[in-house]
Amino acid sequence: MAIKEPIMLKRPLLISLALGLATFLVVGAVDTYLPYSETKIWVIDALTVTGVLIALIVGLAYPQGVHGAPLLGLGLLAMAANLAVYIAFWYLCLWLLRYFRQKDLVNNPIFDRIEYKKRKKEEKKKKKGTDLFSTK
Repeated sequence: MAIKEPIMLKRPLLISLALGLATFLVVGAVDTYLPYSETKIWVIDALTVTGVLIALIVGLAYPQGVHGAPLLGLGLLAMAANLAVYIAFWYLCLWLLRYFRQKDLVNNPIFDRIEYKKRKKEEKKKKKGTDLFSTK
């Protein structure tokens, strides 16, 4: 029995790239266009802390700090790290969804009943076509 997967689960890297970029753009839009509130700041900080930490870890190699010549792109590095984290998060989510969906479909009695009904319909169509008294 072949399990048909949705296109979203057939190409998880492509979909995770799109979802990661969408998440990146939504976080930027929320930060830019929503009015100031502590809740907004907490949410934005929580969603961007991983990229900032990655940028700071890379930045530790430069003791002159943020204002040094090699680290003028620290903000860009943080944004790229955030985008990479979002893509990795969505890829992991899609991979887990695919894993549990395949595991569930193999042993799912509801799915087996649906497949059983489909097979019965196909058998009736075949039987109807080979019957001597059937009209076409």
